[in-house]
Amino acid sequence: MVLFSVNSLSRGRGATTDAWSRSGSSVGKAMKIGAIVQARMGSTRLPGKVLLPLPGDLKTVLDLIGYRLKQSRRLDKIIIATTTKKNDDQVKKFTDQSKFICFRGDENDVLDRHYQAACREGLDVVVRIPGDKPCVDP
Repeated sequence: MVLFSVNSLSRGRGATTDAWSRSGSSVGKAMKIGAIVQARMGSTRLPGKVLLPLPGDLKTVLDLIGYRLKQSRRLDKIIIATTTKKNDDQVKKFTDQSKFICFRGDENDVLDRHYQAACREGLDVVVRIPGDKPCVDP
């Protein structure tokens, strides 16, 4: 599995081409690429920011991120990764209504949350998307 941050992709470091050339045991088969959006309600500076309303047709920050990610022709899956905490039930409800894949894991281990989500969905390449940056450009 190859993991990229949205920051490394947006800074032109060639991460996309690296992902295609690192085939390992995947020689001759298409690599399954997924975006994992980190989203939780428990921000200390602005609680609930991922579900804050936005002006226009899109209702929340996660709506906008999801809409923009759906524009990508290379993503096979879009996963919203949140925690198992009670206040993140709202994120789960959003994913159910929006038909996104939801993965819930430990609040304190973001890396494991990403890893477990990627394994469950059979991803070869993961693009990590912060849930509080709505201007993602796929």
